[in-house]
Amino acid sequence: MYRLAVGGGSPQRLFEARRAWNLSCSGRVANRCVSGASSDDGRTLTITEFGPIRGKGRDLLRIPTDPHEGYGWMLSPDVTQIGLVKNHGRPNQVQRFPLGSGKPRIIEVRWPYDTCTSVDWAPDANSLYIVPGNHRVDATICGRLRAAAESPIAAVSLRPNASPVVPIRL
Repeated sequence: MYRLAVGGGSPQRLFEARRAWNLSCSGRVANRCVSGASSDDGRTLTITEFGPIRGKGRDLLRIPTDPHEGYGWMLSPDVTQIGLVKNHGRPNQVQRFPLGSGKPRIIEVRWPYDTCTSVDWAPDANSLYIVPGNHRVDATICGRLRAAAESPIAAVSLRPNASPVVPIRL
């Protein structure tokens, strides 16, 4: 993992990040960054905190994964949880993993697409955005899910041909 000043210059090494495939940082208020890396066998995604000066911090979360699948994940802006999608999930699901205490939550996504390829959070951390992977879409944002599901599994429906952002209430 390297740090690069926005003004340019030479990258500065922060730490070794073997098999890293994503990183995510919150805004200035929460001021936290995390990176995610797969285990050598592809069966675990480890989320690790890091800082622009101190480098690698502690491991925050270990998520079991299927080595034959792809995943997309993102840190919530309030740094309380990780949103994760499995690229070929059937059914399509968004999983929410708390970084503190609490149980993971699952939001089942019912729509005509076979896959979800990426996930991101709304700035208020109360909604998630997801993108399908097998159809051409005219907008980057395909669906919006309410993140505050009280039950471990909540079903939602998206209308893919509606407006580019569809608010979903759970």
